[in-house]
Amino acid sequence: HDRFMFPLIGHTNRINAIVDGPTTDQIITLSNDCTLRLWTFKKTENGIDGECDLVMKFADPMSTCCYMEDRGLLFVAGWDRMIRAIDLNTCKIIKSWPASQEAIHTLAMYDNKIFAAGVDSIIRSWDMESGEMQMYDGHRSWVMTLAFKAKQPEEGSIGEETMHFMYSAGDDKNIFVWDLDTGKVVEQLIGHENTVTAMDFSGSDLITTGLDSMVLGWDLQEMYDRVEEKLEMWKQHLASLTFERHFEASKKKKGKKKKP
Repeated sequence: HDRFMFPLIGHTNRINAIVDGPTTDQIITLSNDCTLRLWTFKKTENGIDGECDLVMKFADPMSTCCYMEDRGLLFVAGWDRMIRAIDLNTCKIIKSWPASQEAIHTLAMYDNKIFAAGVDSIIRSWDMESGEMQMYDGHRSWVMTLAFKAKQPEEGSIGEETMHFMYSAGDDKNIFVWDLDTGKVVEQLIGHENTVTAMDFSGSDLITTGLDSMVLGWDLQEMYDRVEEKLEMWKQHLASLTFERHFEASKKKKGKKKKP
């Protein structure tokens, strides 16, 4: 039978998240015991062992985190609805802000923005440079997971730009696809019969799973084709409205009688 190499003993309640630490021999864990722990792997006479080098205590359970490697910042969030930025070089909290009306379940980094979602169903993002916040309102219940993917222009295409999409899913069984440039839902993927808990990409496919015990694969190229068709129809609609406004304005202008 396979055996684990060594136990990392210290947490006293459920562990909710684990991410790479600032060095290749470190990991970070968050738990319902209201602590963050930084573990370092060390070589010993018996092989490799792990030690807890840092414990940070909070007032409430910590649910999620994401690491901004280029700045050495770890963002953590949980039941107290706050996001905290921790400088792992000094092990100090350098910034914190209220980020939700309810508990936060998931954090993610994409395109120099930090995204937070959870119990109150609204996804929020903050630009790391300007601090500007944006809200994405569409789910009817908990948001459990977020994923991001860019669609590059096809080779040889002229005038097309890279499109950035966010995928969100959760307790309402729906998977929403958001255009990050407009903040609007451009597609809805329906197929799960219970809460969607995780998503990832495999090539050009989106893979999702949840409490219904199913793993579903979604062909993103088909979805991109549908989205592009919808966007083209919307552009034609806007062009038609613009033409009608100009035409009506021109008629009114010609209809006015000139004063003698």
